[in-house]
Amino acid sequence: MIKLGLDQFKNIYGKIALVTNATGVDSNLIYNFDKLENVSLIFTPEQGLYGTMLDGESIGDSYIKGIKVRSLYGSIKSPRDEDLDGIDAIVYDIEDAGVRYFTYISTMKLVMESAKKNGIRMIVLDRPNPIRADEIYGPILPESNLSFVGIESIPIKYGMTPGELALFFNRKINAEIEIKSMEGYSRSMWHEDALNYYVPLSLHLPTMESVVNYQAFCLLEATNISVGRGTPSPFMQFGAPGLEKVETDVEGIKLRHVKFRPMYSLYSGELIDGYYVHILDRSKYDPFKLVFDIMKSYNKLEINKKKMDLLLGDDSIYNYISGSVTYEEILEKWNSQLEKFNEIRKKFLIYS
Repeated sequence: MIKLGLDQFKNIYGKIALVTNATGVDSNLIYNFDKLENVSLIFTPEQGLYGTMLDGESIGDSYIKGIKVRSLYGSIKSPRDEDLDGIDAIVYDIEDAGVRYFTYISTMKLVMESAKKNGIRMIVLDRPNPIRADEIYGPILPESNLSFVGIESIPIKYGMTPGELALFFNRKINAEIEIKSMEGYSRSMWHEDALNYYVPLSLHLPTMESVVNYQAFCLLEATNISVGRGTPSPFMQFGAPGLEKVETDVEGIKLRHVKFRPMYSLYSGELIDGYYVHILDRSKYDPFKLVFDIMKSYNKLEINKKKMDLLLGDDSIYNYISGSVTYEEILEKWNSQLEKFNEIRKKFLIYS
């Protein structure tokens, strides 16, 4: 097993503001706020300190061990100047999902900008990319589509750890950044290759299988197809009224027909048809191809174009559904973008 950035960090900076959530534990599963000294304020990303809030749910201030906990999600997404008064350093310690639309990385970038503005050092305690840091995939998000669910023009699967991504962001921010790197980590590691436990990244990512699916299944949230929110198996199953057949040639999985009734979110209270995704071989599994096939197979499909533009960033899904392009042609277009992106990305990589 590896040594995390948190395992090796000692606060020599004075009063710190800690940006974290439930993933901020050391190799002995001790929370960072239980072991670090001089924590004056805690900032949390979407879903709060323990990841128990629903997506989009507003979070008020609270306290833990006498330390104020303030959300950076909702109307206020970055630290206010008065929050940082008297703070000597900001420490960021969160594991993210390795994909562009997972908003923890948006919070990290906005905190970096606040650190720069206020002349405060920021330390990123590095953690694994759970879906490997050696693979990049998907279209580059156009600058016209930037938002909180796409904070930077990067591919969906960007292939960096939080520390590496912070260095990548900092090429334009120029904040005073320090990365506390991991020991024993290699880019080809899945989460469980690096750590012998999994702390859910959020309420709706309870297992590593859900994280593997999430990288592409999030695109379904711009449609009328449920990803299983409100059920015991979010992002491990999908469904919609009348979705009884999916034609796909994706390898490494088996689909099992199911019926489920979400207790909240899309189709709340309705019994709908769907499929549970059993992942048999991650090395062969392309969740993006599966998601494209799911959308093409559903004859009642509805797409919210504004949401899809923010999440996907190009028109490939529409062209695939219409049959005007093959998936291989889509990959060829994406790969030409990825080659250019990788020339920039590789300058900021820490691990081999």
